[in-house]
Amino acid sequence: MPLQGVQYNILTHNSVIKSKLHLTYINDSDAKIEAVLEIPNNPDLIISKLKVKIGEKEVNAQVQEKDKAKQKYEDAIAAGH
Repeated sequence: MPLQGVQYNILTHNSVIKSKLHLTYINDSDAKIEAVLEIPNNPDLIISKLKVKIGEKEVNAQVQEKDKAKQKYEDAIAAGH
């Protein structure tokens, strides 16, 4: 699924940088797809919020340890989500 748009906003205050990245992807098919967002591992990077909008539905993600997140994902898939 190709990237359709990028919007990046940066706000600085003293030595703190707050940035917002808005990526737009469009699934033109009727089929459901699985998407994976990989974020580079930067020790100075803190992710405080991740929001995904699918159609009119908005999902607010919670940052979790990788193993815990993977298990919750596998449980959701097994439950038919």
